[in-house]
Amino acid sequence: MKTSKWGWLKKAIVGFVIVALAIALFPFTNLQPTTKADDDDPPAQTITAPPHDKQLTSHGDGTYQLELSVTGDAQTNIVPDAHVNVMVIFDVSSSMYTYNAAHVTGGYGYYATSSNGTPGYNPLYKKNDNGTYTQLNNDTYEGTVYKKVGSNYIEYEDDRYCVSIKRAEATEKAIRDFTEGLFSYQDSEHPENIQMAFIQFSALDNTKTMSEVHNDNPSWEWTSDKDQILGNETDGYRLSINGQAGTKKLSYASHTNWEAALMKALDVLESADNDPTFVIFVTDGRPVHRVGYDDDGNPIELGGDNADILPNYLAARNEAYDVAHFQTGDDDDEEKGDVTFLGLYAFGRSSSGGGNAEGDYLDDLVYYSTHGEDREGFDDETLETDNYYKSVNAQELEAAVSSIFEQVISILGVNKIAIEDGTTHQVPLEAEGAVGNAHLLTVDAPDTFKYWLEVPVDANGQYSKIDLFTQETITYTFSKIDEETIEISWTKNGTAGSVQLPGKQIVDETDPDNPKVSYKFEWKQNFAGDDPFYEKEPPTATYTESTGVVNWDLTSLGFLLDKVTYSVTFDVWPSQETYDIITDLENGDITYSQLDPAIQKYLLADGTLKTNTYATLQFGDTRIDNQTHH
Repeated sequence: MKTSKWGWLKKAIVGFVIVALAIALFPFTNLQPTTKADDDDPPAQTITAPPHDKQLTSHGDGTYQLELSVTGDAQTNIVPDAHVNVMVIFDVSSSMYTYNAAHVTGGYGYYATSSNGTPGYNPLYKKNDNGTYTQLNNDTYEGTVYKKVGSNYIEYEDDRYCVSIKRAEATEKAIRDFTEGLFSYQDSEHPENIQMAFIQFSALDNTKTMSEVHNDNPSWEWTSDKDQILGNETDGYRLSINGQAGTKKLSYASHTNWEAALMKALDVLESADNDPTFVIFVTDGRPVHRVGYDDDGNPIELGGDNADILPNYLAARNEAYDVAHFQTGDDDDEEKGDVTFLGLYAFGRSSSGGGNAEGDYLDDLVYYSTHGEDREGFDDETLETDNYYKSVNAQELEAAVSSIFEQVISILGVNKIAIEDGTTHQVPLEAEGAVGNAHLLTVDAPDTFKYWLEVPVDANGQYSKIDLFTQETITYTFSKIDEETIEISWTKNGTAGSVQLPGKQIVDETDPDNPKVSYKFEWKQNFAGDDPFYEKEPPTATYTESTGVVNWDLTSLGFLLDKVTYSVTFDVWPSQETYDIITDLENGDITYSQLDPAIQKYLLADGTLKTNTYATLQFGDTRIDNQTHH
């Protein structure tokens, strides 16, 4: 600590600075965030940054809370200028229809037993008016049920399980929902902004486009007409409507030939335009066959041995790599379109060892498609892999498809959002001969990082959001319980619920005739899966001490909810070096002009200490150019 020439004032001066900083009344008393960076003038197509801000709040003890925030804006999220292509490659091998999906708890059809740790499922019965019993064959019965023990029927009250549905119907329904959701973003004036292709595959001779399956005239490979993918009531449906057993629509047959499917995909990609393209490869099993050629050069099917899968995988991987690295568009297009290859594993049979042996090679195929090489031990187990989605039942399948859906529609709007704040913890000195940095601000990060959501409500205290995948509108009602507690209530899928949690009501009366009300609550890590309002975990902010930079990347969230403010807070306070400089100035040991020019930029002559060297919002506007802007 520097010593004041008025020794008895030493503590008083420091105390004065701390108090003054806290109440912001006297010289050398202000701590302020640098005004947010002005965005560049938007070009003609109006690339507009989502609203963002930076706020500083005193704790009253010489420390401050710094808050960085960005607000979702529907006007910047979706516009019809963006285009996307989607190709679905769908497994129609007989295993998709032969083997049942996993049982789902909470249903009505079966009860579970265990033998040597292996679960089994047994039928339940309902009692008829004449005293006889009928086995349940659906999952809608809500009356008293019975299990059969020998020749006796005993009332059963424990957990009940659904009748299994087939993978074929469950997966067809999931892709139907995906397609319906995708085309909901179609521009009515320019419907070509959404184009889709569909390939079914099993054996070599059953690997066909949807157009070939139905002998459409004229034939097509890419379409902007969703009925050509889904069908309709008049002409017949082409994918399962409800996912229930017996509603499959595709032509299922034996064999699983990945190589043939990917070769077909490469052919169809040749006719794609240069829009960003997603290829979704859906399968429930490992490749059992591959493509060979006879003496005349005609393609034939090889393989067929379930115990010898590796050659079939090896035959398919180069085609997967070629698909993922394909550049779409015509020869005269100046810019080509990129392809993203995704694998969706539709809950295949478990091996006798209890693992998902059928899925082992799909994660490897996706990995190879990106890297052009296999991982060590790639054929031993299923590994977490970028763009590989694994499911073990119909519910997980729907969740996986929903995640893929969000990844696809991110192409249609502002989705790459990151806040970066260069604090004055590290300020490079600028005076001639000066070396090193000035440390003007202490940043208590990441220890004090907290994340918040602020939700605006209407006059009825309500906020409505639309599920991007299902297009269901869900309305949440917010109310104030006390100064530190709020309640959120809702109805979702016909079920009402509510929760109370720490938070506060905020009333903005800038316009007395039209006050604006919002509710702010902490967005915690454990909200994911439990939070009725927002199921996603907050991305973790980072702090780099060597540069003094705080970065919060929100890209993983996809679209931000309209008008909802996302923020991160952390604590800061003037550093000891700043206190020493102030003491020297107060004592007359130095003059303000003698300070390094870099220090003068952020510690102003009136005592204001700026908290940041720069503040930027990076955002990628995928609707127009897929570039990052500041």
